[in-house]
Amino acid sequence: MEVSLRFETMPLTGGEPGGESTVPPLEAQPILQNGLRFALGEDEELFEGYGTRENSWPYRAQDTYNRTLSLHTVKTAVLENDFLKAVFLPEYGGRLWQLTDKAAGRELLYTNSVLRFSNLAVCDAWFAGGVEWNMGLIGHSPFTCRPLFCAEYTAPEGWPVLRMYEYERVRGAAYQMDFWLRPDSRALCCRMRITNESNAVLPMYWWSNMAVPEAPGGRVAVPAKAAYHYCSLPDGSAEIRRETLPMVDGADVFRYNTIPTQTDYFFDLDEGAPRFIAGVDGEGVGVLQLSTARLKSRKLFTWGQTIGSARWQAFLSGGMGRYVEIQSGLAKTQYGCLPMPPHTSWEWMEQYGAVRLTPGTSDAAMQAEAAEIARAQLESEALEQMLHDTRPMAKTRVKCVQRGSEYSAFCADLHLKKRDRPLAAHLDFGVCTGALARWETFLHTGRLHTPAPETPPDAFFCEEAVLQKLRETADTLNADNWYAQYQLGIILLENGEIEAARAALEKSAALCPTAWTCHAMANLLLRTGAREQAAQEMEKGLAFGLGGLSYAKAAFRLLLSAEAYETVLRCFEALPFALAADSRLRLAKVKALHALGRYEEAFALLNEGSGLVPEDMREGEDGLERLWTEEHEKIYGEPGEVPAVFRFRAI
Repeated sequence: MEVSLRFETMPLTGGEPGGESTVPPLEAQPILQNGLRFALGEDEELFEGYGTRENSWPYRAQDTYNRTLSLHTVKTAVLENDFLKAVFLPEYGGRLWQLTDKAAGRELLYTNSVLRFSNLAVCDAWFAGGVEWNMGLIGHSPFTCRPLFCAEYTAPEGWPVLRMYEYERVRGAAYQMDFWLRPDSRALCCRMRITNESNAVLPMYWWSNMAVPEAPGGRVAVPAKAAYHYCSLPDGSAEIRRETLPMVDGADVFRYNTIPTQTDYFFDLDEGAPRFIAGVDGEGVGVLQLSTARLKSRKLFTWGQTIGSARWQAFLSGGMGRYVEIQSGLAKTQYGCLPMPPHTSWEWMEQYGAVRLTPGTSDAAMQAEAAEIARAQLESEALEQMLHDTRPMAKTRVKCVQRGSEYSAFCADLHLKKRDRPLAAHLDFGVCTGALARWETFLHTGRLHTPAPETPPDAFFCEEAVLQKLRETADTLNADNWYAQYQLGIILLENGEIEAARAALEKSAALCPTAWTCHAMANLLLRTGAREQAAQEMEKGLAFGLGGLSYAKAAFRLLLSAEAYETVLRCFEALPFALAADSRLRLAKVKALHALGRYEEAFALLNEGSGLVPEDMREGEDGLERLWTEEHEKIYGEPGEVPAVFRFRAI
């Protein structure tokens, strides 16, 4: 058959994705990389902590999904030839959802049977399965559950190419992914490109995350004799160490079933070795990913083999069994970004295809065999030459067929005005519409629109041009505009200009009291240590009864952080029925009751039904197990056996 590219739909069972939060993510989030210690030598050059952040600003959280499964229609892009079928999800970060080896009749990736959203990504919502493309911010991408721009075009040789792309606002960089299959190809070709068109050095991050089935006797092949390893310490902290492979703490890292707990291994690839990683089952059959030199690192992630590990796997899957992740990235680890020079493009090729290794061999023999296969494929495919030869094709402008973020068009216009040249001129970002068109008008006229105070804010910005215009007009054209003062206060707060932010927010509240200003001021007060005042302001904000579930979640997180437990209970009782039924808000009530010594009430609510587990359970959130144990001990005088439903501790 000829190679085909089709834009289709497919039925897929999943939870309701919900919408974006009505308020910005102003509170600090529990981000793993921000609290690590490093036990490394002076020549490791890991860029430890470079590019870390406290929250996902200016991206709104996606935290109103649920886990009640129903049938949905999902858009797909499908590349297919005689040997492979690749199914992408353009509405969900361009996820490579399925890669089918047609000759063998088997899936090369872990393809979940459901879209079951959980709190693992930069903006909360995430789901397991396929290959995820993570760019810009450390962790799972802000675009994990957001649409990308899509385009299609024809390569000079005649086969179709799928292009997906976006503009990442925090780093201020565009990225694109071009995918194709040749008629005779048994591997999917992926050409990646990140462009820094600014005058600044940017912290940059990229990891391609492949979920593969966790098979009995499963193994990982990668050309490495050492790895950087996340080690938990007795005091509850963690540090990063460089370990010699294959045996680490009694486990054979290449045989992932022997690894007892959730952990990462960032492989330090051998000098001169081909850049590859393979995940195979006990019969030696699986997937091989290889790349050009730019993508220098590889990683194994496993949930481990504990009760908590099994609980997480069941929580994320739809009964499809367990998985591990093999990953590929720009930097040696995910504990920092790489500095990307100004006016630079980073490009590389990746390939994904089937591999068969001899089963039952030693680790050394398996690694040697895999390296030989990878080297032969790299030579036959001439990936570095392909990368060079396809550069003109990758910079060809083609028409968008599916839209991504409206902010990308807005930022493309900002770039054009500032530099008098297009942002990534070959990428079609379209034109601004709706709310972003109103903000473009503001940049032109200096006068910002004033929405109804009960209407959630229409946009949030980290772009310098917006801040500059708000500053210039705050005492003139927008002196009587509560919304302009609110937006100015938000940006100043995120820039660390606390007193200037306070003045703007106070002015906004004086002009027109709103739930939105209360939320912002409460966060400002909490940052300055004024916990009681922060709680009072947040209670005022909740009293407006606006913002829905996302506002309530943000409010209760703040109240718990302020240790305002009586306020939590008072505000919970005032919630409408629909919000009071939410699992996260009910857990906030449990925590408040527990903190106030009302253990019987807390324990009863925690054990209600099959057990109170929040739908937005966050990776690393093991407090349920500890909470149940403490309450049981307070009531019955002994710790008790924690029910499996609460056991998420996988480390």
